[in-house]
Amino acid sequence: MSAPILPPACDDSIHVDLREVIHALSDALDLVGIDDVAHGKRVGIMAWNCALVLQRSRQQADFLFDLGLLHDIGVSSTRTHQHLVSEFDWAGSQQHCQDGASLLAGFAPLAAMVEPVRYHHTPWQTLSGLDLPLEVAEQANLIYLVDRVDAMAAAYYQGGELLMHTGAIRERIASYRGSHFAPQLVDAFLQASRAEAFWLQLEPRGIAGMLHDRRGERHPCTATTTQLKQLATLFSRIVDAKSPFTARHSQGVAGLSRWLAERAGCHPAAATNWKLLRCCMTLANCGCRTRSWTSPAGWMRMSAA
Repeated sequence: MSAPILPPACDDSIHVDLREVIHALSDALDLVGIDDVAHGKRVGIMAWNCALVLQRSRQQADFLFDLGLLHDIGVSSTRTHQHLVSEFDWAGSQQHCQDGASLLAGFAPLAAMVEPVRYHHTPWQTLSGLDLPLEVAEQANLIYLVDRVDAMAAAYYQGGELLMHTGAIRERIASYRGSHFAPQLVDAFLQASRAEAFWLQLEPRGIAGMLHDRRGERHPCTATTTQLKQLATLFSRIVDAKSPFTARHSQGVAGLSRWLAERAGCHPAAATNWKLLRCCMTLANCGCRTRSWTSPAGWMRMSAA
């Protein structure tokens, strides 16, 4: 998994590739409590293809791809993910939308994603009546649409049976035209998904190829030390939300690391780097099974490793 580069101790800011930051966050989400890896990547690919049919600009299509990668940033457990995948309109779906919006609001370079993430499980008949710019409402609703497509397709990925069920998936999405999903977005999806290539891109090789192509398209930006702290906090909160035993764990360890660095006479910027590093250290354990995080005995064994 790629990770953002920590700043030199003497600098107040650093040049980073925002695309690599987004991909690193997406990879972290694949490891944290979600057994169905690459869900966000498939959602991003489908949203990108629908954006092309809608004749959106390349910049808008790229934003929808990145939004797809991070739309479930508020999901922290396998249990929540299973509800979202197995139930088309789960009553508890709004909580992870609110949590995700709160997480993204803490990192300014991703602020444009806050409102689409907040509303990405809101049906169009409700969403269209809210005081939101049309572009934001359509971004949220398109992610909702392709998210539901991926939920319906999930049962067929492992057995390689997806192409035999695409017709039924398309028909079900069409039945929600105007109620859950905006008519123009349903029409765009139905047009984009006619081709087998649309569905083949959702297989592991297709995902890898798409990510490889996009990693060659850099998105440089300058991040201040404050924003880097926000980013490190974003990573740590994704991990800490996984279990009641890890709540604020990364933040606590990071704070202690900075305190020790200051007491050892380190330069303030170097002490901050130690805090940033420790905020992200718990990612090393993210590949452990959710059961290891959610039982006292499992957490004790993992912490001692």
